Amino acid sequence: MGKVVAVVFALLAPSVQAQEFVSPEDLLSTLYQAYLSAPVTNFEPYFSESLTAQMNGGQLDSQALQRLGFDPILGSDHPSLVTFFNLDTMATEGLSATSVASVRSAGQPVTITFELVREEKYGWQIDHIRGQFGSVDWCSNELVAAVQPANRAN
Repeated sequence: MGKVVAVVFALLAPSVQAQEFVSPEDLLSTLYQAYLSAPVTNFEPYFSESLTAQMNGGQLDSQALQRLGFDPILGSDHPSLVTFFNLDTMATEGLSATSVASVRSAGQPVTITFELVREEKYGWQIDHIRGQFGSVDWCSNELVAAVQPANRAN
């Protein structure tokens, strides 16, 4: 069953609206597969209900990325510069997990740590992100702040 689900996720990665992520690896590999293939602006299927609510329904458009000055999923705003990707789940306990993505972007190492929770709607979800690219550190708080101007304008 798990292999069939993984194949379905791989085939439908850019459109994950109604899918359940059965493991932290399933969620993050699907996110990165979609992300490296085409721009992803709707993070609702990937983010927890709490993070989605803080982030204008999970929308992260190019203006928000410009306010940030970098891409929080890759550590860079150039997916074509990603030359290495590795994903490890460091710990899973009950309904929470920690996974780390290691990326090399523009020749520099990027480390992105994902705190995940298991929720009813989509299964495993990203609840917090923190990362480092060179001298730049970031976390979900910067993502939330980047979408706040859009929230205030509505």
